[in-house]
This record gives sequence, structure tokens and C-alpha cells, in this order.
Amino acid sequence: MRRISRVLAGVNAVYQGVAGLLCIVSPLLAGGAFKIGEPSPVAAALIRIAGGLLVGNALWLALTARAPEAHPLLVPLVIAGAAVNLAADAAILVAGDMRFDQLGAGMVLQGLLVAALLLAHFSGALRPAR
Repeated sequence: MRRISRVLAGVNAVYQGVAGLLCIVSPLLAGGAFKIGEPSPVAAALIRIAGGLLVGNALWLALTARAPEAHPLLVPLVIAGAAVNLAADAAILVAGDMRFDQLGAGMVLQGLLVAALLLAHFSGALRPAR
């Protein structure tokens, strides 16, 4: 379970890092990738802000992929952060602001990561070796 958790954290880090950089560099391309069309100037600014947050989150995920036992709070914080992201995505879907096909890939990756990290964390698979 430790290996699966690390792989999923790494995949999420790459996905969020690439998506975040795309949002920062070209909100227009990001809008196309997420099927939202051409963003207004204000929406483009918000896409860039979201991109910065995605890249920052990718760094935590990369650390989790490399050494999940690096700090005792790392895994619980990554789980909490991913759960909040999933809740935000769910709120977007419930409000009808976007469709699942626009958010689904990230939601599935984060959902798998949360499940794997919870299982690994509570099974003791992520405790530091002694």
C-alpha cells in the first residue's frame, strides 16, 4: 500500500503541476483543456491564481511521493487538502458550474490518492522505518 500511495501521489503531483503551469502560462489553453472556452480577463486572472495553487500543491504531493514518512503531519495534511479539493469540485458540480467530464480526471486521481493514503496511513505502512 505504501508503494501504491507513493505512485498515486507522484501521478497527482505531475498532473497538478502540469495543469497548474498550463493555467499560469496560458489561461486560454487551460480553458480549452478544461472545456470552458475563452476566458474573460477576470477569469484568466483567476485561472492563473488557481494554477499557482495547483503548482504549490504539486510540490507537497511530490514530497509525499518521495518520502511520505518525512514528517508526521505530511500525509494527514495531504489527505485533508485533497478532501477539501474534492469537496470544492463536488460543489462546482452540484451548482452546475461545470460538468464531471471537465473535472473528472483530477477528481478520480485525488479520490484514489485519498483512499490509498488513508489505507496506508491507518495500516501503519507509512510509519518511518526504525
